[in-house]
Amino acid sequence: MINIEHFKFSSKGKQEINEDYIGTLSAENLGLYFICDGTSNYGHGELAARMIAAEIINYTNKNHKEIQPVNLIQSAINAANESVWNKRKELKSKFGATLAGLYINDKVIHAFWIGDVRVYQIRNSQIIFQSTDHSLTNKLKQEFPTTSQKISNYSNIITASLSGKSIEKLSITELQPLQGDIFAICSDGLWKNIPMNIETLAGLNNQALKNTLTTYNEHFPDNYSIIKLLCTKI
Repeated sequence: MINIEHFKFSSKGKQEINEDYIGTLSAENLGLYFICDGTSNYGHGELAARMIAAEIINYTNKNHKEIQPVNLIQSAINAANESVWNKRKELKSKFGATLAGLYINDKVIHAFWIGDVRVYQIRNSQIIFQSTDHSLTNKLKQEFPTTSQKISNYSNIITASLSGKSIEKLSITELQPLQGDIFAICSDGLWKNIPMNIETLAGLNNQALKNTLTTYNEHFPDNYSIIKLLCTKI
């Protein structure tokens, strides 16, 4: 099993409530760490994030011994998506969340994401992996690569979320860790607004990281959250 030390932080920033939610689960040969970012266009973003997190944790805890990692991630997220749909019908409202995380099983790490919560892998102070946002900007860049300057205007529009409807995009990829690697899971409220690069931020010790994030609290227009994971032994 990979030995992991983790740090987590979440704040509402200038918003009235925090619609980010950090989910974690630790068991024998298992680690699950993720951030849900509730979409608040129609309200209930906080509810969506908490409900999705609870369903993913519950499903993973019950089934991780019987289901292989990729299928487990897919099934847990499908179960969470179904719970969102049922709650939407009950409340007669539209809501959902984006999410990203890491699933650690024995010595294997899988990153997964829907939307624009990001996963980074950092080695020797350099980013060696960054998840690709499910955003209109990235979709248009693929379709119209020569007009990238205008495309950047659509950076806030996501093309995938967990909203109870059919899941159009769920990205899952296996990452190869080495001792000393740092992983960071960041909500868009953090990576869009932090006035330093992610590899520098994640390289801070946990107390310095907490102090830095607390200092920035009044300057962030959105909720912001991070999970930092350090591989101490492979």
